[in-house]
Amino acid sequence: YPYFIRIVGFLLFIPTLSFTAAQTSASSAVTHGVWNNFDFSKSAQDWADASHNYEKKNQGLVDIVVAQANKEGLVTVPFPFQDTEYGLISYTETDLLEPYLITFDSENINVILSIQPQNVDVSRIIDILLRQYGHHTCIVGINIDLEWKTSGRVNHVSNDERDRWLNEMASKDSNLKLFLTYFKNYSYFPDDNTNMVVLF
Repeated sequence: YPYFIRIVGFLLFIPTLSFTAAQTSASSAVTHGVWNNFDFSKSAQDWADASHNYEKKNQGLVDIVVAQANKEGLVTVPFPFQDTEYGLISYTETDLLEPYLITFDSENINVILSIQPQNVDVSRIIDILLRQYGHHTCIVGINIDLEWKTSGRVNHVSNDERDRWLNEMASKDSNLKLFLTYFKNYSYFPDDNTNMVVLF
């Protein structure tokens, strides 16, 4: 693989840029989820169906926010958890994400877990998420949304940070990929190719 793979586009299901009528319909069906995808009001099957409409090889892709920045400067997770010392919080008494991952496992859909870290240690969030959900076969990687990274150098990832995140992921599953997202230029990303980092 090349060091950087750039997939142009913003939709969460992105195998192609030529959309059919069915794909447009699927996009409309999940618009609310796409733009606020920490909202679990859409059913898991709705997400699965929309993903399959974009990917015709019986294996779709879903990028779902599982650690969302909130107005209090904390990061919200979708399962019961209280750790404000580290900046993590939950407002639910049940695990909202687990039913989705069970469906995505059975539907052969790849899942990227997205993190909006704020000032929370990213390795800590990765550890917590993979302890909670690492048993699911659908999970292929973790995305760090740099727009929401306020620790270290704001919005940037150093080589050392990248290595810590990769090591934390590898300690749970060596097959997981690290995704980095930012809407500006490559200067915000690590500057060496020691490990594969996928940008999208």
